[in-house]
Amino acid sequence: MTQHRISRIAALTFFSFVLVMSLWNISCSPAEQAEATSKQELSDIEQVVATQQIYNVVMRYIRGHARADRELVRSVYWEDGYDDHGSMWQGSGWEFSKLFTRTTMSGLGLGSQEEPSSGSLTFLANHTVEFDGRDVAYSESYFTTSGVTIVDEETAEQGWFAGRYIDRFERRNGEWKIFHRICVQDWGRTQTFPRSELAERNVFAGTFPTGNFYPEDIVYQRSWLDNHGSVSYTHLTLPTSDLV
Repeated sequence: MTQHRISRIAALTFFSFVLVMSLWNISCSPAEQAEATSKQELSDIEQVVATQQIYNVVMRYIRGHARADRELVRSVYWEDGYDDHGSMWQGSGWEFSKLFTRTTMSGLGLGSQEEPSSGSLTFLANHTVEFDGRDVAYSESYFTTSGVTIVDEETAEQGWFAGRYIDRFERRNGEWKIFHRICVQDWGRTQTFPRSELAERNVFAGTFPTGNFYPEDIVYQRSWLDNHGSVSYTHLTLPTSDLV
């Protein structure tokens, strides 16, 4: 077979492929074409990138939760996103985010200005993602939350809660966000103790800068990292003009 003939066969094969694809585009509606495209699988590299992007969204929620940053929490859900936190909340993710304010959290005794040794902290652990086509993914994120709540004038309570966020993510216009989240409890426990012990427990920890809510927490005060030197070893508070 001559080189010329091979080239002709290759050219005919290519044009036949183009013709078939053109006929398919004509016969299929835009909606059918979009659905077919969405069902195509991501490449290995695309999956690695998408997994990291989804993980970043979950981590963004953790910060928003811990710092009572409701706009950050809101940013992880699509406008039609849904959150199921059991009896505490079942409904719009955007509406759920409104619960995360310094007023609400302080009302629960979590990290209040009057009780700096109270508060909560959430750790994210195992994280897996399974893809369904190019624009849908199912994510499982293990977490553990530990916190101190003020019960009354005499009593405080240490609580531990461990569970998983089971999420359906959707990618729209190149961005991954939560369409549906279910918060699952795997185990939990609480232990009460005299409120007076809070100050004793905080002797060593009190020598460090203390965390706070948005926007006073040091993570939002990036200008402090631009120069060497210590920050105040109390609640981190700056004038509004210094907030970033």
